[in-house]
Amino acid sequence: MEFRTETAKAVARADHMLGRLDEAATRLPERGALVRATQWRELAGSWGADGTEVSVRDVFLQDLRGLRNPPVTDPAVAEYVAAADDAARRARAGEAIGVMLLRRTAARLPTSGTSTERGTDPPWRTTDRWFGARPSSAYLLAVPPGAELRTAAEQWVAWVDCPSDMPLIAKLALGAYQILTLAPLDNSEEVANLYVVLELIRAGALRDQILPVSPWLAPRSAPYHIRHRAVAEDGDLDGWIAFVAEGIARLCRAQLNIVDTVEELREEFLDRLGRRNDSLARAVNALLGTPVADQALIAERSGVSLRHSHDLIKRLRIHGVVREMGQRKQHKLHEVPAVMRVLGSAEDGA
Repeated sequence: MEFRTETAKAVARADHMLGRLDEAATRLPERGALVRATQWRELAGSWGADGTEVSVRDVFLQDLRGLRNPPVTDPAVAEYVAAADDAARRARAGEAIGVMLLRRTAARLPTSGTSTERGTDPPWRTTDRWFGARPSSAYLLAVPPGAELRTAAEQWVAWVDCPSDMPLIAKLALGAYQILTLAPLDNSEEVANLYVVLELIRAGALRDQILPVSPWLAPRSAPYHIRHRAVAEDGDLDGWIAFVAEGIARLCRAQLNIVDTVEELREEFLDRLGRRNDSLARAVNALLGTPVADQALIAERSGVSLRHSHDLIKRLRIHGVVREMGQRKQHKLHEVPAVMRVLGSAEDGA
């Protein structure tokens, strides 16, 4: 597949930025916080347009599922986190992405903050879908619901899972366009966003879900509609691929800024504490990866006893690294406010 010069340059920039992001993430003591922050951005981008608010704290609380009397969180958030984590593990193991997404993950992904509760079947679209401001002025009508739509979805699966010599960025851009345009599922947007990062993980370009896609690949945004319409009316696949590549590069840059800031906070905390090689330093590293934690999790991640972790938390609070969440008398929760502010920012690379 031959690209216009500007498209080839955009694809090369995206490849370069992906390499920089994955390398930078390895410098963090733990990548878990970056994964959870990415998942929050995906939820905020996909569901926020429908008016569904998503708390970044709710996403981090999913790492405390064994907590007694856990804080109330949106069950749809828990479903998304579990489905995305499972899909990423399977992609790293080399599982076929298309089959996994359509026949396993789609049934587990909530839509716009609505809990699934639908068993194991994919949420097939049952209404007509058009692209444009209104049906009367639509520039494209999607395949109607029914057998033809399901057949088209299976063809997408076969295309995604077939080996290809196409550049990675081009393939995932075209794969995203196809699933967004077919819109075979009620949660096609969530599936498309997850598909992009799973392709990157399967190819080894990223090791984890650390690139949020929904802030850029947003069907309600004007740039998206312009590029999508150009493909539908003029066959401008080059423009679409360049659009996706540019988004990936910008989003990588935004994530790199987050990594740099978290690294700076680590140095600031260690300087403030005056320790770098003991259990207190290990606790700091652990909390950078799980900035919402209870005493048991801090003890586990720091490699100390529960009794020792109590002393660590007390010292971290004295030095302003952590603060207690809420007014729980037992099984108290702690968070790192500075890290949460960084990870909970809404920067999207635009």
